[in-house]
Amino acid sequence: MNADIERQATRARAALDDLAGSNVGALSTFVQALDTIDADQHPAALANSLIEAIHTLATDHGMRAVCSPKYEYIRTDISGQGPAYEALNELAALVELVTDKELQP
Repeated sequence: MNADIERQATRARAALDDLAGSNVGALSTFVQALDTIDADQHPAALANSLIEAIHTLATDHGMRAVCSPKYEYIRTDISGQGPAYEALNELAALVELVTDKELQP
């Protein structure tokens, strides 16, 4: 597994704690991706689900997630403010790494 993905997975797991009480389906998508990373596998198969999940979580917290193709990955930007902003940015960083075609097996 890529070291950058593993480091970001640790940050993303902490971010999920800050988002407790959010949309359960969206949170479980991220948990599934993190469990896949913990099993030393790449969660490439979950990329589209993660993009949808980050949109859902941002909307739940009154923010907006903008996901757009950028070179070999999906750039993910969170706009808005509030207590969930930092946590959503950590999850957005994970989405970018998971969708990076150069890091996929």
